[in-house]
Amino acid sequence: MATGTRLTVNVGARLWTSRYGQNVCSLASLAPTQSGHWIRFNASNNLGLPFPETYMVEWRVTNTDEVARRANALRGDYYRSDEPWVRWEQLSYRGVHMVEAFLIRKSDDTLLGKSDPFYVVIE
Repeated sequence: MATGTRLTVNVGARLWTSRYGQNVCSLASLAPTQSGHWIRFNASNNLGLPFPETYMVEWRVTNTDEVARRANALRGDYYRSDEPWVRWEQLSYRGVHMVEAFLIRKSDDTLLGKSDPFYVVIE
């Protein structure tokens, strides 16, 4: 973690019919949704803009609830972006799940900022 000023990292989300399919709508944290869709998470700065190419975003995805546990799909690991500032996730397991974005400077692997958790509620 860098000492001094931390950069703001915001996470937005949009619901899709499939990965790269039809965009359905934007999704707010804690808004209930159904399984079978995909979410495209996007990390941005405090102005809603992408970060410079000198940074990268890694994502922590955490699944919870009994359905995910029975499927041996509880998570909490870190994942690279699928494309710059973007992470795709399929909605598979009922429960409340969490996604966080971590902004890292590429030149020295220093953590410069972390988003608030984005909660996905699958009914």
